[in-house]
Amino acid sequence: MNAVLDTPVFSINGTTYLWRDVVQFAQTNCEWQHLEEDVRRGIACLKRAEKEEDGPSPDEIQAAAREFRYERDLVSAHDMSVWLERRGLDVEAWTGYIRRALLRRRWEDELDHTCETYPVAEEERNGELAAEGFCGGHFARFCHDMAARAAVFARLADEDAAAAEGSAATSPEQPAPGPKADDAKKDPSALETAYRRFALEAVGDRAIREQIASHHLEWIRIHCRFVAFTEESAAREAALCVRDDGLDLEEVARDAGTSVRDVRLYLEEVAPGLRERLLAARAGEL
Repeated sequence: MNAVLDTPVFSINGTTYLWRDVVQFAQTNCEWQHLEEDVRRGIACLKRAEKEEDGPSPDEIQAAAREFRYERDLVSAHDMSVWLERRGLDVEAWTGYIRRALLRRRWEDELDHTCETYPVAEEERNGELAAEGFCGGHFARFCHDMAARAAVFARLADEDAAAAEGSAATSPEQPAPGPKADDAKKDPSALETAYRRFALEAVGDRAIREQIASHHLEWIRIHCRFVAFTEESAAREAALCVRDDGLDLEEVARDAGTSVRDVRLYLEEVAPGLRERLLAARAGEL
């Protein structure tokens, strides 16, 4: 893992984030514990398999390796080699992950007992974190989560800076805001705080009211009953029977050999030409 810690992963607003930053971010939440637990269970399963002489067969390993490669579009041996090299891994580390994953799956109902019977030292676990993290998709999720929070942090920082400039322009006597701290852009606590602030603002009362107001008509719910006819003339005749003769809609439908349908739908689901007529209709009106 040390070989790739200083490798750039993504960049936001001119700030480059390294694998070192992603690892530091992940270690502050429970997801890192899940990674460690997967490794611990996998190594315990390997010890059990060695003790019982019941490891995965070559065919099982080959099939799992093939599935792993095809899921990631690593068709050629060169593609696989490049993928591993970029992550500081080798074929042995990758194969070790495949074996652990197969055994965890085999003994998934006995993992707690297996871990108690075959304890794993911290040094053993740490030695497999990189392979498990990259091959098991943990680091990809860590990267996605951090990038989302870093993007939110950058957006809020820009908005706050713009607001501060506007405030300074209208109130010259107030001191200008200080420069943004670059360290905060990578600080897990600062990123999480910004993300929670953004989430609260996005789903706050004001945001909800704005959404309702902007979709007021589309979100109107309509409850109606109707009879469908294959010909317009039949539909007009049925309408006359209800309006002029006072017949019930069910009776008209029965005479026509069809049935009344009961539907509930939003106005945005209605054909544009019918929306105004439905909005203007009174309850019970044909």
